[in-house]
Amino acid sequence: RDGKLNVPIVILLVETMIIMFGSCSVAFTLATLTYSDILKTTTLSLKHRTMQYTLLAAVCTQTFVPVVCVYIPYFLAIICPFLSIPVFGLSRHFLQLLAIFPGWDAIVIIAMIKDYRIGLMRIMRQRKMKNAVQVSSQYTTATQ
Repeated sequence: RDGKLNVPIVILLVETMIIMFGSCSVAFTLATLTYSDILKTTTLSLKHRTMQYTLLAAVCTQTFVPVVCVYIPYFLAIICPFLSIPVFGLSRHFLQLLAIFPGWDAIVIIAMIKDYRIGLMRIMRQRKMKNAVQVSSQYTTATQ
């Protein structure tokens, strides 16, 4: 402010960047190591290898959700004012981004894991069948 360096803000900025980039680096490193170990392993069956790739893809996609909903917006909120870049009201949308984060996490897992997709489809079919039975019983009662 006023052409002076705000030291507490700089410290906050450095700490936040270390946490954000550190956790992203750890996640990327672990995903890469896991992928290379799956490739190297010769004792896995094709089915088990496919399951491992699916789980790895699900975890990577699940890691991408907080990056988009939390890390990028907060990175912009911290770095833009420091560099005198307008944020265009980004802070007004933080609560919405934080609110959709858990939902998208669940959607990612349901979309990526076959067993969860099948379970969701069964639940939806049971509801549909229950609604159809209720409608048909109401119709038959009304016509008698």
